[in-house]
Amino acid sequence: MENHSKGQESSSGVRTYVYIFIILAIITAVEILLSTISISRETLTVVFLVLSLAKASLVAAFFMHLRSDSKLYTYIFILPAVMFVLFALLTVAI
Repeated sequence: MENHSKGQESSSGVRTYVYIFIILAIITAVEILLSTISISRETLTVVFLVLSLAKASLVAAFFMHLRSDSKLYTYIFILPAVMFVLFALLTVAI
């Protein structure tokens, strides 16, 4: 019985990683599509920053296992990312 539940955990874990991979691929495809569309540079910069932050968060949460670690590590990761986005938005606004 233990082996069966352990196999289900493993299968569930692999399925999660496949879903995250698909989401990352979709976000990358959207970024490529957006680079071909004629939109203002400021708008593209903001959109690309948000999409890049989303991808980085997914990678950190699932592939670097921050999701299951202490919340302190999550905050240590998120704080510089948020500060970077705010700084980038300020430079775009000026």
